[in-house]
Amino acid sequence: MSDPDAPLEERLLRGIEGGRDAGGQRFKGRHRPERSAWLRVVDRLDWPRIDLRVDMHDHTVAELRRIFEAFKRCDAYYQECSRDPRNAKPEEVVMSELSAA
Repeated sequence: MSDPDAPLEERLLRGIEGGRDAGGQRFKGRHRPERSAWLRVVDRLDWPRIDLRVDMHDHTVAELRRIFEAFKRCDAYYQECSRDPRNAKPEEVVMSELSAA
């Protein structure tokens, strides 16, 4: 599904999934199994805003999607920590709040 207004990380992940769905990697005409998948997005900071990677998994692209969905729940917290680490809530508090929601 194409959505030019979707966040960049979503469009990149859809591109990775599209490559997988179109047949993935081939070498000398033979299909090669998924070995790794990586999603890295750098914005205005000196470090990646998103840096997720899956290696040596039977379904790396699906696992990347799964951890990306989990990451999205914590993204606002991570952004807050990078803006103001001294005043950010402790990670345990945020995780507890997310679990209760």
